[in-house]
Amino acid sequence: MATQGSGPLGQMADGEQLNADEIETDGAVNITVDGTVTPGENVTITALLDGEPVRFAEVSVNGEDAYETDENGSVVATVPDDDEFEVEVEAEREGELEISLEDDEDEEATVDDDDVETEAGDEDESLDLSVDGTVSADENVTITATHAEYPVAGAAVSLNGEYVGETDSNGTIMVTIPDAEEFEVEVEYEVEGELEIPLESDEEDDGDDADDEGQIDLIVEGTLEPGENLSVTALDADGNPISNATVSVNDETLGETGVDGTLTVEIPDDDELEIEVTHEDRDAELTVDFEDAEDEHDSDDEDGDYDDEGDEKADDDDEDDEESDN
Repeated sequence: MATQGSGPLGQMADGEQLNADEIETDGAVNITVDGTVTPGENVTITALLDGEPVRFAEVSVNGEDAYETDENGSVVATVPDDDEFEVEVEAEREGELEISLEDDEDEEATVDDDDVETEAGDEDESLDLSVDGTVSADENVTITATHAEYPVAGAAVSLNGEYVGETDSNGTIMVTIPDAEEFEVEVEYEVEGELEIPLESDEEDDGDDADDEGQIDLIVEGTLEPGENLSVTALDADGNPISNATVSVNDETLGETGVDGTLTVEIPDDDELEIEVTHEDRDAELTVDFEDAEDEHDSDDEDGDYDDEGDEKADDDDEDDEESDN
């Protein structure tokens, strides 16, 4: 799925402030939110592609294009007063480099400024390309793609119209010069991702005050992928850790939370992840439906995109309004 790399997933349930009944992700970009997702609060949004930051990408919140990620792929945004918190991240850049090869095999080809051409109309959307090595037939050269002086990882590279691979974390790729009259390099970087978190309405909030003492809030940190470890933390309405709470994963009891209210669990290799935490007369549940990501690479269009959809919910079920002990 799209959630790659490790890091905080954000506070998934925080009493009356957030009722994350369903969290949906889509696209190759892994989007994480760090902070309390409630209207008026500031949260940190981070976008990664295969563990590398998606730098200087456009970020829209609920359809408003008001933000741009920094060199770390992060941006601070304010949660709007709306029914949901929807984040979209997009970045599209391209560059082209053309070199005419010398007819004389004994003479090394040179690169002039006139040989370099970028196709993007906006300078902010163009890639800077450079070639390191001897540009002559059958020689290996290293191509480097940068944007705003930062390496661009995961960009699709084509040589004389044929896809040859993607740039690595350093923004580089090694290619072999073809035996042709011209050496043409095209580099395309196009990524997108989306994250949706429904928020509680004010009417729903009004009915929660009486249940505060009996609720369990869950905080989940880690990578939402089968085989990875998740840190599950149970808190009461005041934000205090709940120790000795029973944690079950897919109906299997794995243990109890410690004095810090936390237990580390392993995600089973299954289509669904269901975490249930119970303590005396209160409980909370979080569910994620996994859908296999499809990595589509071909010689005509290599952008590294794949789809991911997940449904995540955290429901608080309280029977005893008078229970306040941890």
